[in-house]
Amino acid sequence: MIAWRNGAPVRLSNIGSVVNGVENDRVAAWYKDQPAAVLDIQRQPGANIVQTVQLVKDSLPRLQAAIPSAITLTIVTDRTETIRASVRDVQITPDHQHHQQPT
Repeated sequence: MIAWRNGAPVRLSNIGSVVNGVENDRVAAWYKDQPAAVLDIQRQPGANIVQTVQLVKDSLPRLQAAIPSAITLTIVTDRTETIRASVRDVQITPDHQHHQQPT
């Protein structure tokens, strides 16, 4: 179960294909010298990637509380960091183009 909508549980199988097992049993993941499971989250076409990532980040404490304490959730890569930085640069940089005198 990943969420509740209108009083009913939303299960992962409601929004995608769920397979009990691994796609490839010949590949392993490691993070900081520890065995790891990698979850690659991708946005739906047309979705706001920054908002999607923020929703995932906001859900991490609840997800961490729901799993055994020996398992740690860690964000390894956040590809929106450069997008966020670019947006901040645009918001901070004043628009001088329309106010400059011709040279």
